[in-house]
Amino acid sequence: ATVVPELQQDLIPTTEQTPFLPTSNILNRTENILQTRKPNFTLVNRLSQNVEKWSNQLISDLFRSFPVSTLPDDPWMSHSPWQIVDQFFTHLNNPDWGQQLEDRFLDAFVSVHPEYQRQACFAVSGSARTALSLLGFHGPIKKVVTFDLGWTYEHCFPQVFVLPINPLTDFSAKQVIEQIEQIIEKDNDFLKSGALIFNNPHNATGALIPENVLKEIYRWALQKGLYLIDDLSYQNVGPWKEPKQIPTLRQTINQLINQGYLTPKHLNKIITCHSLSKTDSFAGARLTVVEILNPQLRQQFEQHLHLIKKHRLPLLIAYLFYRNGSEKVEAYWHFRNRRFAERMAILQKAMDELPLERNPYQIELLAPRGSMYPLLFIQKLPAGISLDALSTTLANQGIGLVPLTTFARTATGFQMARKAFRLTLGGHISGEKLYYQMRRVLIDLNRIIAQQATLFQKQTLVPSITISSQPWQSLLKRIRLQTIERFNELSSKDPLLKQGQKDFRNHFLPQRLQTIEEQFKARYYLLELWRQKETKEKKALLKQLMEKEFYKDDLKQRQQRFLHRLFDRTVHPTQMFSIQVDRLTRQMVDRFLLNEAISDQQMQALVKALIEEFKGQNVPINSIQESEELLLDLDSFIDAEHLTLLEGKTDLTTFLSYWGDWDGSSRPSGQGHRLVAAVLIKNVARLARLLNLLLMAEPDLKMDNQLREELKQFPQRRKKFWQLLNKITFLTNQ
Repeated sequence: ATVVPELQQDLIPTTEQTPFLPTSNILNRTENILQTRKPNFTLVNRLSQNVEKWSNQLISDLFRSFPVSTLPDDPWMSHSPWQIVDQFFTHLNNPDWGQQLEDRFLDAFVSVHPEYQRQACFAVSGSARTALSLLGFHGPIKKVVTFDLGWTYEHCFPQVFVLPINPLTDFSAKQVIEQIEQIIEKDNDFLKSGALIFNNPHNATGALIPENVLKEIYRWALQKGLYLIDDLSYQNVGPWKEPKQIPTLRQTINQLINQGYLTPKHLNKIITCHSLSKTDSFAGARLTVVEILNPQLRQQFEQHLHLIKKHRLPLLIAYLFYRNGSEKVEAYWHFRNRRFAERMAILQKAMDELPLERNPYQIELLAPRGSMYPLLFIQKLPAGISLDALSTTLANQGIGLVPLTTFARTATGFQMARKAFRLTLGGHISGEKLYYQMRRVLIDLNRIIAQQATLFQKQTLVPSITISSQPWQSLLKRIRLQTIERFNELSSKDPLLKQGQKDFRNHFLPQRLQTIEEQFKARYYLLELWRQKETKEKKALLKQLMEKEFYKDDLKQRQQRFLHRLFDRTVHPTQMFSIQVDRLTRQMVDRFLLNEAISDQQMQALVKALIEEFKGQNVPINSIQESEELLLDLDSFIDAEHLTLLEGKTDLTTFLSYWGDWDGSSRPSGQGHRLVAAVLIKNVARLARLLNLLLMAEPDLKMDNQLREELKQFPQRRKKFWQLLNKITFLTNQ
């Protein structure tokens, strides 16, 4: 308010992107004004006082955030390492000496990592997961957002959102921010209890996220009031021949504050979990340093940390390492990275010198840009081959490879990871022995893939005709309009349902209508295939079909086929979609193909089922409905049989067996009988319908009189049977 308007333009930046200017810059501008203009010196004097006050406040804040190192001298520095080891065992049960050990370690650690505040640091016995779980299950942070193909955080925080972003690919900060904003839009509580957690270098891909991308995300998140957590497991770890430093979250935030893009107050939202086991090669010695700058959160964390007994041995090892000072510690880190670079070069040499004929599946090696985990990509992985099966086979031969799918949580991540293994640059083998070991892995992996591929023969059915018209479109439009209309009616009375209106219209309903359309397309395609057959060919196909349906089977043949079956069908009570929607869609498609009218009652039933599926009310199934799922599965399999018959390209193996995956300890009595009965009666009903159609076409068809009588009584007898079975099942229904 005290700045003269004509001076304000020269002294103070006006764009939001411009950072706070250094004091020297402001003084230079002031001097320039005095030389070129004649301002009111009273106001200029007042302005200079305000600038001085502002500068002093800024300097004070900066010193609080980046205090001058005042670490005490190490009283143990005069002791040799062996003397300290002797004291360690002498004072093994002395809590005071244990606390001194922790203090000496943290002092030494912060002297090597001056970006941290000593008074804000804790030594946590255990990996970063220990520290993160204290924050998640005993602190205010209940929800976190992370990238895909990374380490798991489900056991650290109650809720984890995984962004479908592959760190190995180029992505922008805008993509990340947009996806997080969608999470915030659906969950208003995220701003209070949410955090973004970063792992850079990235575990498990070895990727390095560009610094400019991270800076933009950091600035946006802190301005939103979100916590930022650095799960720092591989600081400056990588197969590098020359010294290299990757800025951590804490270092980057310090830089943004120095540049004026952020203020020191934003540090209260920064948490760092700095793990030592990988960076300092402590084999099995888990130790993490946690820096929490928010005083209230720090106090809460400390209260729970006291409940965890200190593991002194990692503290001893870490103290003896860090007390050597920055120069020696950094020299060791450089030595470690050079060793990784040498090992990576050996692996790559084995890869490059493998003859092409020994690598038919084009296995490639991708060096990590950071961390210590190369990736092995199988570029020509045959369809049907599982990396889990390959890794199991290799493990039986003493070769351990981790499928990258272990770390995938989204469809995008899984699609990328399904062809990759994660290796490691750790271990004691090196030189020529490592070269031949890698060569053996590549040769054995190619051989095992070839063996596995022989077990799978994918039959690709290329459509033999083209469907130009889509007569079902008007019916789909009718379903869509009536569903939206009914949803709007219900949401006007249900606030919770109204919140999901956008998701229902833009995502759920279009996706579900697409699956319904696929059923129309598939069944219509079968009908068109049949229509385009010549009369002679139709007779031959009918004869072939009827011979399969009415041949007299015997128990011996059935047992033989069962013993040599290649698969079982699975019936599982855990659903993703509603079987009611599938059943009603099937009925509607049948009526449509028979040119029968779709009644309003049928339409409303499907509309209701779709809305209830969105609400999750009809997705779980009970033991009675388990048989309905099996029958829908049977219908789909019969459609596939008809397709292969009409295409004339291959024969599907008969659907011989299935198994239900209900909890064995609580399976309803007689549930297995119900599943068997459902399929048996459905097959009998199909055969009865075929016989009735034959009798309609040929009334004089020779048929046993008893069989004719059975056909007449079948509908009523089937109805009575199901009524009885339903009553029995209902007694133990769940």
